[in-house]
Amino acid sequence: MKLEDEDSHTKIEEYLIGRFGDTGKKIHTGRSRNDQVLVMMRYFLKNKISRIARKNPRRRRRLYCLCQTLRNGTDARIYPHAKSYANDRWDVGGSVCRKFARGCPIAHRDQGKIVDQNPLGSGAGYGSPFDFDRDWLSKELGFARTQNNPIYCQNSRGKIEGLVLEGCCNIMLTLNKFASDMLFFTTQEFQFLIWMIRLRRDLRSCPKRKT
Repeated sequence: MKLEDEDSHTKIEEYLIGRFGDTGKKIHTGRSRNDQVLVMMRYFLKNKISRIARKNPRRRRRLYCLCQTLRNGTDARIYPHAKSYANDRWDVGGSVCRKFARGCPIAHRDQGKIVDQNPLGSGAGYGSPFDFDRDWLSKELGFARTQNNPIYCQNSRGKIEGLVLEGCCNIMLTLNKFASDMLFFTTQEFQFLIWMIRLRRDLRSCPKRKT
């Protein structure tokens, strides 16, 4: 990008004209920068959701193996609100696995369906005077369907991105809860779990302290 470039679209247009000549000048024919921005964001979100979906099964398998170990080998007291209550098999790991295995993939599957719709051709929110086949265009661009209502296309800006972030937060909060429980129950006061030596770290200022 250069200072004289108005925005990213100016740069893209300059690149296309330099590579394809007069054909590159037609990038805005029947288009608006508004719906072109939407298309770029949809492609970006589709890519990110796909990457998350590919990584989730591997994370779930690792968590499941760890949780099975915890369930099979750990007896502990229940501590609702940090107060001792009763003896029981410690199943926090198993509950986290079920949450992670069921809830997160469903959330990302539904978000993927919402993201996978083509807004190109909606213009600046009021459609385009050009009569072209938007469904054909959606197929050519690799979208599952067309986002037909042009006003809805523009009103969905920010909202669909928020849905994807919500799904990411769901994974983050699940792992955060698991990590918090692990920290809580590996303290000297509880010692329900003891980390292997190779996972610990010595502090130079406190050589006897294992973290």
